[in-house]
Amino acid sequence: MTSILPVAPRRLPGLGHLPYLAWDQVGFYTSLLGLGPVVRIYFGPMEALLLTDPALIHQVLVTEADKFAKGRIFRKTRPFFGNGVATSDGEFHLRQRRLMSPAFHQQRLAGYGDVMRAEVERMIKGWKPGQRIAWEQAMYAVTPHIIGKTLFGSDLGAEAAAEIHRSLPLVLRGAVTRSLNPLPWLPAAVSRRYDEAGRRLDVIIDRILSSYAHDDTDRGDLLSMLLHARHDDTGQSMSRQQARDEIMTLLVAGTETAAVTLSWLFLELSRHPAVESRLHAELDAVLAGHPITFADLPRLPYLRRVVDETLRLHNPVPMSMRAAQTEVRLGPALTRPGTEVVYSPLALHRDPRYHPRPLEFDPDRWASPPAPGTYLPFGGGRHRCIGERFAIAEMMIATATIAAEWRVRSVPGYRVRSVAYTTHHPVSLPMILERR
Repeated sequence: MTSILPVAPRRLPGLGHLPYLAWDQVGFYTSLLGLGPVVRIYFGPMEALLLTDPALIHQVLVTEADKFAKGRIFRKTRPFFGNGVATSDGEFHLRQRRLMSPAFHQQRLAGYGDVMRAEVERMIKGWKPGQRIAWEQAMYAVTPHIIGKTLFGSDLGAEAAAEIHRSLPLVLRGAVTRSLNPLPWLPAAVSRRYDEAGRRLDVIIDRILSSYAHDDTDRGDLLSMLLHARHDDTGQSMSRQQARDEIMTLLVAGTETAAVTLSWLFLELSRHPAVESRLHAELDAVLAGHPITFADLPRLPYLRRVVDETLRLHNPVPMSMRAAQTEVRLGPALTRPGTEVVYSPLALHRDPRYHPRPLEFDPDRWASPPAPGTYLPFGGGRHRCIGERFAIAEMMIATATIAAEWRVRSVPGYRVRSVAYTTHHPVSLPMILERR
């Protein structure tokens, strides 16, 4: 049945669409939106089905999720990322998710809020008016500290945070390249950088785990809870290897998503003074000069709209994959066992059929909810990101803490470039600080 489906143009012999994905993943996926609900694309010789219809994506993620497993990109990255909640499947995934869920309940999140704010306050304490800073690097520097303090009960330290910022992109890029590369080898330099970065991150994780080796108390953080919890069905605790896999998952998700989104958010505020003014007015009226707390978040609807609009226009996830386990009818396509199915949250969020004026940054579009299935910043169904509420709270608290005191201005004449290989992020984002 796939023979009747349209094929994405510009397919190269042996490489398929990989060169175009490597060069401009955002442009490639968005260029296919009008070809049909299902489009054939090729990762080298491997055929995959790109879904552009929200109803079909919902079918894969929710209504018929039991007929799909994590796709090739997740399977091929397990040797490094392990069998954490983001890469695992089936009953094991559900067990791990149930074990981790209490760490993201409302009561725990309320306790994390003060830590989030304190880490951002520590970052901005040394800022000076007129100072030019590498904004994306500042965001990547603060988010590991927040993850360390809230989820691992540990101050990772400046050296470890810098190492995470340096090594994590190399690991992500190397893992994705290995998973989609049609050839059985990689250039030696790419493979070596990937392996070395992975070893450096493992040293940090081993240090975190070692600090819990002889501690039987619940420190109130996620890792403490996981190491002492017992599975309801087996009564067994989590192994050290499994704890390592979950820490790696949380480091990736907890630093990358927030850092990338906060980078784009303040760039958009600098481009849209009216949006920035409305945000400042809301913060001044609600907080009245007091530090933000978790309890304040429901009273800041415009701030939430700004975050949601940033996640729509600049979603960190350019694509995700699932693999069919059986025959499934997806609109005009009939999958076979093993068929790889791809969807792009970033392209979906820029589809003018569901988001009018898609390239316009307009927080007011969130005054009414989007159509079901057209907004997937954290995925959907049983694999929806377990840390979604944590991430939203982190981004809102960080934005409010910074914007209460500072305006961040674009460097005049500087052209911002972005890449969307593993995540959609600015390559370099110099900004100028201006005190309110």
